[in-house]
Amino acid sequence: MDMAEAQRLPTAPLLSRNGCVALAPGQRVALVTGANRGIGLEVARQLARHGVFPVLGTRNPDRGTAAVDCLHAQGLKAAAVRLDVTSDADVADSIDLVLSRLGRLDILINNAGVFLEPRQARVSAADSLSGRDMLDMFDTNVVGAYRLAAAAIPVMLRQGDGRIINVSSDMGRHSALDAELAAQGGFCVGYRMSKMALNTMTRVLAAEVQDTAVRVNAVTPGKVQTAMGRADADRSVSQGADSIVWLATLAQGCPNGALVRDRQVVAW
Repeated sequence: MDMAEAQRLPTAPLLSRNGCVALAPGQRVALVTGANRGIGLEVARQLARHGVFPVLGTRNPDRGTAAVDCLHAQGLKAAAVRLDVTSDADVADSIDLVLSRLGRLDILINNAGVFLEPRQARVSAADSLSGRDMLDMFDTNVVGAYRLAAAAIPVMLRQGDGRIINVSSDMGRHSALDAELAAQGGFCVGYRMSKMALNTMTRVLAAEVQDTAVRVNAVTPGKVQTAMGRADADRSVSQGADSIVWLATLAQGCPNGALVRDRQVVAW
């Protein structure tokens, strides 16, 4: 194992002598992006408690290792991989590493996201969103999720099963847009556009795999108390992660091409 690989997956006791993680028979593997804190870390924690082996994708290897150490301290098995979703090379390397060390990929949680504009941003204001920041948001929130999904879907199709869950937002729901704008809960055109695009991607990919056992859905966790969340957030991180984990582990009757909130399908 070279130094780059050593940074990506923690060593013993999780790795066996040949460098592979020893999974339980039939144990599923999940890759969770943006998983060193907030909703992503909580999703990984809850998945591990459901018997799924989570791989935490993080841009910073040190933070990924610290997050895995936190899970280990709670008696939960997990690993980390360095993953910047805006990098084609990182995405390809992370998928290859998961498959080479774990032998499978059953669940992809596209959780990584950025919010690069003031909450009350208006296009007419001096501090309006720049074109560069708009592109950066789309690269992470939409294209990054697409990169991972495009790499994961062929793997899942070969395996005969799989779940992809894109973490969206109420701010990306057309059905909620009028009410949100009327309440002036933040105009934020760039972030809203990125989440609406993510929702569209979810529906298109779901249609592509509709005749298979792979399922692609999106979840809106609501206003959650995270570093990126709103100051008036009324939901805990555990509540925000609940529907994501529920969809990821739902054995029967899993929807496809749906937007889910509080374990219920809601309007786009």
